[in-house]
Amino acid sequence: MQVGEWITAECIDTRMGSTKTQGGIKPVFIVELACDSFAMPIIKYFSCQHKGKNYTVPHNGNFAKTWRLTKGTNPKNQYSKAQQLLNQLPGHWFLVKGAPTSGKTTYFKATEINPIKPVYSELWTPSGVLKKCPKKVTFQPPEIGNELATDWQNVGNNLAKSWQNFGNEETLQTPKTLGLEPVFNPTSSGLPSKRNHLPTKPLLEAMLQEPRFYNYPRQENESDDDYHQRVIDQSWEKMDW
Repeated sequence: MQVGEWITAECIDTRMGSTKTQGGIKPVFIVELACDSFAMPIIKYFSCQHKGKNYTVPHNGNFAKTWRLTKGTNPKNQYSKAQQLLNQLPGHWFLVKGAPTSGKTTYFKATEINPIKPVYSELWTPSGVLKKCPKKVTFQPPEIGNELATDWQNVGNNLAKSWQNFGNEETLQTPKTLGLEPVFNPTSSGLPSKRNHLPTKPLLEAMLQEPRFYNYPRQENESDDDYHQRVIDQSWEKMDW
């Protein structure tokens, strides 16, 4: 096997440990894998942080990305207790790439690791990086029922005021203007006085009970318009109001 080739290996054990770096001793997750055709043990390290009794990993760190592609879930609430996730990796198969180490303890240090059957999702990229979700836009539908009720109430109030004003004699007076002709008021006088004088209730009832008939012979050489106007005028004169 040449250095840099992909190796198919099964995860056989996981544990928490530490490794020496240029910045000092750092906590790590240790994933141990085995391959039948490869006698040397295969080790993959994942960076983490040790806080009290728990180990935490970044949501888009290497361990979280490998987890999502391996298990097909994104347990964001468990990344603060990532040791619980680490213990679920044994039994899964991976493709690893790396090189043997030199020193007192010789093993194959994996620098890249991918599940053999990665699980893809719309929530993360093919490499396991979480996608940025669009911000939720809260839509508040208008209270149409209340608006309509208010509108109809306003219309009713306006109509009530209009009818109240219509029945008020003061509002029916000819408005005063500044040097302009008075506005015509159809309810004011201007028609014959007899037409403005309404009959009393007893007289009106007597008129309805005893219909009156009048005969108006047409005069010679009298036009239709003149005849109709004469009938109207004489009828008004005969009414004893």
